[in-house]
Amino acid sequence: MNAISNRLLHLYHQALPVEKAQGGEWYFRTHAICHALAREAGVSTDTACGVFAALSPSNRLLSNIRDTRKVLAAARDDRAADSFKVSTFHNNKVKALMIARTGDPLAYLRGPKVTAFFHNISNPSSPEFVTVDGHMVNAVNNVNRGVRQADELLTGDYGRIADAVKHAAYLSDVLPNQLQAVVWLVWKRLTARAVTHIQSEFFPSDYVAAGIINLAKQTV
Repeated sequence: MNAISNRLLHLYHQALPVEKAQGGEWYFRTHAICHALAREAGVSTDTACGVFAALSPSNRLLSNIRDTRKVLAAARDDRAADSFKVSTFHNNKVKALMIARTGDPLAYLRGPKVTAFFHNISNPSSPEFVTVDGHMVNAVNNVNRGVRQADELLTGDYGRIADAVKHAAYLSDVLPNQLQAVVWLVWKRLTARAVTHIQSEFFPSDYVAAGIINLAKQTV
């Protein structure tokens, strides 16, 4: 675990100020988005967080937000899964729709990654859960595999990497989900998968474009 924690700390210390700011608030912002969508649909925040998490595999942030709204609206209007499209897999859409209908995310979410992602969004102040995806596996191992290939290698290492994230977060005096999100941004910049300096403009304008109006004024 020490070697992994040291690798995580090495990446965390390379973070630009904007990456630390964005990573530190990512799960809190996403919670606020889900809270806004939940209020709009008349469901609990946990339900919206569960729908968002179920729709997250191979989905981008903005389409994930839009898809969450679609699923919540479909559940409210008692529409079938085949009546609308989302930007992820059909099975994930079906799970998300069942979560929206039942209000029970943990009955339908499977696997440590998506379950931890749900908990991180639902309760971003908690240090208990760590989301570890293919990007984090690549970052820890300092390789640049395809994310799906990295995900396949994650099965036996999930707990070990999650514990290392917690340890590195403790040493950095941040929450585990904050360190994970910062390292995720740093790794994507270092592997040229994202340009961090434009991401500071991404948050407010594109949240509004996705239908989340006056995010800062939402009561969480």
